[in-house]
Amino acid sequence: MAWQKPLCASDAVQPHWLPEKPIDAFSYFHGRLEDIRKADIESGWTLDPAWHPMDKVEAREGFVDVPMLTAEKSGAVLRFPFTGSAVGLFITAGPDCGIIEYSVDGKPFRQVDQFTTWSPDLYIPWALMLETELDSGPHELVLKTCSQKNARSKGTACRIVHFLVNN
Repeated sequence: MAWQKPLCASDAVQPHWLPEKPIDAFSYFHGRLEDIRKADIESGWTLDPAWHPMDKVEAREGFVDVPMLTAEKSGAVLRFPFTGSAVGLFITAGPDCGIIEYSVDGKPFRQVDQFTTWSPDLYIPWALMLETELDSGPHELVLKTCSQKNARSKGTACRIVHFLVNN
């Protein structure tokens, strides 16, 4: 709760000043969701216009019957050009999500495990920030699904609802 007691009817809500530039140059002050259709698919990815789970695992409301970029098997590759200082993925992490590999601007690939504490029993929206302190400007993300997975996962899937970009 933000206040100890409810506001009185006479309490005036007033606007507060925000700085033109954030104090932290890498804050998410200018963060935004980017459309998954901006990705360049090389192999293995599908744009599902209204994704829903094929199993009986529950999914969070608002993340079913929405467009998703999906890869069910390892070896899927996509490229995502973006302009900004940070890039990430807004995914639906479920019981079959795997480990993904990514590279920004040709740097060595790094891995991220998409599996969460809740993944065995729920398709849950999850934000993964991949790179957060890039020089502001044009970049390219290369994203791959790999054969490695969390020991508790049932697969190597990746489901992207949005790309995350900070500019």
